[in-house]
Amino acid sequence: MSMYRIFFIAPPRHLPANVALLVRLAERRLEAGGRFSSVASLTTGVRADLLLNLGVIDFYHDVAIKPAVVRVQISGELIDWRSRSLLARRTFDASAAVQTDDAKGAADAFNHAVTEALNVLVPWVEIEAASAAPGSG
Repeated sequence: MSMYRIFFIAPPRHLPANVALLVRLAERRLEAGGRFSSVASLTTGVRADLLLNLGVIDFYHDVAIKPAVVRVQISGELIDWRSRSLLARRTFDASAAVQTDDAKGAADAFNHAVTEALNVLVPWVEIEAASAAPGSG
């Protein structure tokens, strides 16, 4: 993997709360993975090799069906910051049944769905970054 790479995540400033939280969670996970020499917000001024743009396409609690379900859809774009070229793009879908018809049930289901989406997103970023590393082929 590309241990020498600096990795950037889009800043959570001025974003809706669910997007900002998602960015912070992804940033922590990528940093904890140890595959990048640093993970930082775009606003830090640190020079980066890669940029990850994240977006929330869907963040929905569907109560029209029983049991209720939450749906989360996240978009990710990995960009070579030096050449300004798109390396990879993908969407990540997750859903979870709401176990109880209250706020805690919905929150628990969203937590499960977001975790599931991040469990797919983080390895995808690591694999795509490794394949983009100089000398990787």
